[in-house]
Amino acid sequence: MKDSNQQQPSQQWQGLQAKFEALCDEQERIYNPQFEAIFAALFDIDEGQRAVYNTSGWNMGQPLPDKADEALITQAINKAGYAKKKAIAEGFLRYANTVIEGKRLQAEMATQNIKELSPPQPPVVAGWVFKPATIIAPVELHDTINKAVYDAALKGMFDCITDMADAGIDELLDELLMAEAFNVPCSLTHYTEELRKYNVILGQHAFFDRDCTLLLLATLKEAVLSLKENTDYPNRLKKAIADIVKRFDDVKVWGIFFQILILQGLCDMLERLDINEGESGFDEAQAFYNWAFEMLVEKEYWYACVSSMTYSDGDLLRLKPLCAYLMNTTAGQLVQRHLTQKPQQQDIGGSTDQPLTKHFGCNRTDDTLELILEALKTADRRNKPYLPADTTAAAWLYVCKGTQTNKPVTPLNWLGSQNELALLVEKLFGSYWETAKACFRIKGKEPNVKSMTNDRSKIKSGRKNEPKKHKRLLNILNIGSMAGKK
Repeated sequence: MKDSNQQQPSQQWQGLQAKFEALCDEQERIYNPQFEAIFAALFDIDEGQRAVYNTSGWNMGQPLPDKADEALITQAINKAGYAKKKAIAEGFLRYANTVIEGKRLQAEMATQNIKELSPPQPPVVAGWVFKPATIIAPVELHDTINKAVYDAALKGMFDCITDMADAGIDELLDELLMAEAFNVPCSLTHYTEELRKYNVILGQHAFFDRDCTLLLLATLKEAVLSLKENTDYPNRLKKAIADIVKRFDDVKVWGIFFQILILQGLCDMLERLDINEGESGFDEAQAFYNWAFEMLVEKEYWYACVSSMTYSDGDLLRLKPLCAYLMNTTAGQLVQRHLTQKPQQQDIGGSTDQPLTKHFGCNRTDDTLELILEALKTADRRNKPYLPADTTAAAWLYVCKGTQTNKPVTPLNWLGSQNELALLVEKLFGSYWETAKACFRIKGKEPNVKSMTNDRSKIKSGRKNEPKKHKRLLNILNIGSMAGKK
């Protein structure tokens, strides 16, 4: 509920927002599923292009080219087999340029937001930083997350879900156990358990009461059904999900919470989809995930910046469960990293990695892990080290188990092969591949998660033998374990 005294987004920001929305419409109109094959070819030719076009891994502080590299795109189009299909080739180039322009507009909006909304000491809730307006309405006029606003905001929303009247929370949870996306069975169980863990739903004094929980679960059910029905129609699928999200646009205060949790639920489910690169449906699933993730980041940025103009101290206390949960998500960490990082000078050719926010949960003792580190750093006549000699025990222990250090930890530089890194991750930490992607670099680049998982899967299934050169690394990893004592 906004007060007339509250600072509103400037005309300049609204103009940028209008341009961005128009560009999104144009991007949706141009998009062709065949573009995914060209993008795959482009990234194969030049891995650095992934940072330009991959919205799900985009760091908003990174520089962008003025326009798409036509020479590289021509190579990618030829490699993908579309050289003689002029409409597809020209459409892809236009699409590539709209992606770059969209990112540039988002960066301008982010900069403008910070200029307009950044106070000297932003409030922090469960680690989540808000960037509210400098001018704040009186508290007595400003407690927006209250029953009156709740009743008015959600009035009629329950009617949008036709089967909700007879639904129960347990029944909806059961139905979300077995879903399907891109012809692959999947589930929202992990997501709903995480929401329960952080007291967003179903707990005593949970952030969402019973009615809100019912509405969220029923809406997720509707979204998952759209995924199943429109797997072969990417544009129709995006429109269906966008329509579900837009339904909450005019819901005062509470709408943004639903939008974030709906999109986060879809992203969480897709991150756990049992599908590998090269398999049928993978490219379509990845493209949809990127689209949903970008929308999620935009909503969370709005939540942390513009919508925070409506929150009082009492509201911020109510938001603690939601903030604590979002701080544990990839999108939430990306938004917060952008909001809180200090501007840095660009070092051409230098590392642009940000301090780590992820780590493994290894149960080995610190002493054992330090012995393993020393072995990984050791070289001899026949073998190179796996980690640089200057890798500190503090950084290694943070990556292994989250042991806090006085200095920020950046990704570790792995000197071995990608398959050897996969072996280390599996044997020492388990199948936490996204964490591996965050915590290690190979020649300055992120490891390829799909390649690592495919290699380990082939070895475990017996389709491929463990390479003999892995014996040395296995011996190192067995230090201090039962296997190493045999």
